[in-house]
Amino acid sequence: MAIVAQCFHDFSVYMCTDYEGRRCRTYKETYKSWFNVFKRYNYNITSVTRKLCLKIQSFLRFKGFEYMSTKGLPNNVINEAEAILNVNFPNSLRCLLLSMDGQPENCIISGLQHQEYRGFIGTYWTCNTFVCSKLLSLREICSFTIDLRLSVPCFPANLVSFGCSLDASKIYFINVHSGDIFITSKDFRLNSEVMLCTPISVRGEMSLICWLAKLSSNLHTGKSCLIQNPIKAIFQGGLAANSLYHHGCVPIPELSSFASDEFTYVAFICIDSEYLSLYNNIYLCASHKSKSNVNDTLLHKFSIWFGSQEEYCYDGRTYGVMTKKFTLEVPLCTVWVACKSESETLTKSLDVSFLDYMF
Repeated sequence: MAIVAQCFHDFSVYMCTDYEGRRCRTYKETYKSWFNVFKRYNYNITSVTRKLCLKIQSFLRFKGFEYMSTKGLPNNVINEAEAILNVNFPNSLRCLLLSMDGQPENCIISGLQHQEYRGFIGTYWTCNTFVCSKLLSLREICSFTIDLRLSVPCFPANLVSFGCSLDASKIYFINVHSGDIFITSKDFRLNSEVMLCTPISVRGEMSLICWLAKLSSNLHTGKSCLIQNPIKAIFQGGLAANSLYHHGCVPIPELSSFASDEFTYVAFICIDSEYLSLYNNIYLCASHKSKSNVNDTLLHKFSIWFGSQEEYCYDGRTYGVMTKKFTLEVPLCTVWVACKSESETLTKSLDVSFLDYMF
């Protein structure tokens, strides 16, 4: 039993099969096969990456998204890709590719309002625009990175793409030297500007690991679909369904630029339509991130009714979802909602940061 537990602990393998998927006679043979594949890599990176990939794959299959690769690539195939790009992938990216080869190139999922989208990274829906990103397969990593090298001025040779949105407005990179993860800004096509995807405290080869861990957490808590489909998020996990209203906010890096001090956010409010008539005014407010009273540093105050409005029906009830896109000169802010009636004012706030995990 010890070797069985070791297989699962080290490589998240619970079946008596080798790395190629062939049946083994014993778990000792199973462990040897997986060990030979991953022996050149840091144990912690290997173990954590394998666990995260298994967790993400299991969750997506459970939710009915049959578009996730369940098989990794052998080392020799990854070596060939490195030769094509003339770089050496960091161990974190190699371990990810050994665990799963991104998403199929033609992966399509049924999404909001009967439209079709691909990807599950950092989804949001606002102003009649849907954005979601996918993990690239190794083949796409090579072709997409080569295209960027040819089309983007001064494109850094040490960046390799590993994820992107449908229209390629949002692209994820890994620095092959440091292992840090970056995402494109709105000026990327002009001057190759990119932003860090993880907090400053998370750097190096652990960047991709921590980013995957945050992504997995978002999937399991429902945060990944807060903007894409707030009602689904509320009732399928992550939020309390009995609350009067819910609100959220995400930074939008592909519409922002550190060089220009221009940071774009998308916020939403989700309210049971039955309560809408109780409040005379519903405001979405934003301020500089501050530990003091947010009203002391107010930057903008938006009436939510000037944002886009949509209606969702769930379990016989109708919900109004209002979204607003706004731009500030700071990468950190506090966003809060104020619902005012003749007798009371309800407020809820949350902090949003471009210096946190970016999806």
